[in-house]
Amino acid sequence: MDQIIGLDIGGTKISGIVYDSKNVLRELTMATPKNLAGFKQAVEKLISLLKAGRQIKGLGIGLAGIVNDKGTVIYSPNMKFLDNFNLGKFCKDFNFKKVQIDNDANCFTLAEARLGRGRGYKNFVGLTLGTGVGGGIICGKELFRGSRGSAGEVGHIMADFKYDSEHYYQAARDKKDYKKMGEVVGLLFANIINLLDVEAIVLGGTVAIKYSKDFLPYALKIVKKHVVNKNNLPKIVVSNLKNSGSLGAALLVI
Repeated sequence: MDQIIGLDIGGTKISGIVYDSKNVLRELTMATPKNLAGFKQAVEKLISLLKAGRQIKGLGIGLAGIVNDKGTVIYSPNMKFLDNFNLGKFCKDFNFKKVQIDNDANCFTLAEARLGRGRGYKNFVGLTLGTGVGGGIICGKELFRGSRGSAGEVGHIMADFKYDSEHYYQAARDKKDYKKMGEVVGLLFANIINLLDVEAIVLGGTVAIKYSKDFLPYALKIVKKHVVNKNNLPKIVVSNLKNSGSLGAALLVI
């Protein structure tokens, strides 16, 4: 079977795997550098280590931000040094037959749809809580990217006239105020449910996996208060899929 490298590039860490459609054959993680020169070196080193001794057919990348169809980073909120950087062109120099790049939360959501807790749902939202807040939309079992590839940016749904949801989430997370975090995330859930009427929301990301028991009870109270259709509320579940972001990146190529 063809072996594919999947990279999950976030504001805090870069995770990479080698995947053959059934098994993860190798996995590595390193800290995300804080400038473009360091980033290029880190990606080159990680790909080299993952590739060593293997016949790799393609590379899939999930990046925290918006990337156009030419592989240029349009906007990366937590890695601003990547704005306007053509990541696709940079990675093609590694001589892969195929390179695909998408938003990291889209990759997470794709992995959940095919391999994880989203498999039983026709319509759901994948929501990642980590350095920031990311989202991906599955509609009719297909990933919905929107007209210009930037659909699913749920963290930038405005919480009031001044700040978006991600701003208040990050403030609560930094203070470890799980009640406030639950209220912020719960309001975000309610907005998603009222807008899209999904069957489920699948949570991922380091914060969701580690602290869901601390903030979800508060979030669910807010959901019940603000959702318009209170009958048969969507399921809100936490991912149990390891390497979901980098798996989803690999699935872009497979």
